Formats: sequence, C-alpha cells, structure tokens
Amino acid sequence: MPEYFSAEQYISARLLSVKGNIDKTITVDELEIEHVENQLNIKFEDLQKQAIFEAFENGILVLTGGPGTGKTTTLNAIIKLFESRDLDIELAAPTGRAAKRMTELCGREAKTIHRLLEVEWSENDERSFARNERNPLDCDVIILDEASMIDALLFSDLLKALKSSTRIIIVGD
Repeated sequence: MPEYFSAEQYISARLLSVKGNIDKTITVDELEIEHVENQLNIKFEDLQKQAIFEAFENGILVLTGGPGTGKTTTLNAIIKLFESRDLDIELAAPTGRAAKRMTELCGREAKTIHRLLEVEWSENDERSFARNERNPLDCDVIILDEASMIDALLFSDLLKALKSSTRIIIVGD
C-alpha cells in the first residue's frame, strides 16, 4: 500500500533528523543521576544510566525490556530530570487502557495518541488531526508507551505534529 510506504519513508527521515535538531545544551551528568537515585532510594544499573544519558544526548531513546526489568523506574527518572529543566513533557499510548496504566505508573497524565493529536472525524468517517505540521504540539519531550501497537500511519501523523526539536522516547516490550 503506497500510503504505508510513504509513512515509513517519512518516519525514517524524521527520526534521522531528530538528533540534529535537539537542544544540545540540555544535558545530564552523573551527579544529577546520583541525586535522583538518592531521592528514589534506588541504585540504577549501568544500562539504566546509559538510557538516561541517551535520552538527553541523542534526542531519541528506544527503551525496551520485559516486565520487571526497570523500564518504569528508568522512565520516571528521565521524567524527573526533564521536569527539573522545565521541559514540557507529553505521555501517550495507543489505547485508553495503556494510557491509563501509564498515568498510574508515572504519576502524570498520559493520553491516547488520538486524543493528544485531537482527532476529528468527517461525515465520511475519515479521520484527521487538529495537531499537525501547521498546528504542532507544544512539547519538548514525548514519551510513547506500548510502541509496538502503533501502526506506521498513526506514528507518521504523530511525528508530523511534533516540533523538529522534540525529544522522542519510545517504550515497549
């Protein structure tokens, strides 16, 4: 299907461009991570620290692992560190159930991707989004949970609604 091919091409190009567009002055250091460890009364594993650094340095982070591997703990540390810099963060998931669970685990509101993009339906049941290239989301960081459930067309629409400087964190098993 040509629309999926186009969406996949757009996704690829857009993700490749993120690293060059993020604000490189927003960084994190080992002392800040230790401070978060003390606040949360935990000790991060090396891979968790690496994920935190990459969320700041690369602009894109894919955070994967099975249940109980520390994804949520790592994600909450990243959120805390981004919040300390007054960055606007949006949390989203492909389903209402996943968004509700994300809200519970992260302690801040998560929305479905459709709700975040402000879905609109035509009389012919064709969808469009109020949030798009002409009316982008006003966030510095977007965190997407249950990423394996997001199809290429929806992911493409989401990326189109992000500023070129938005950091993207993709979470999944």
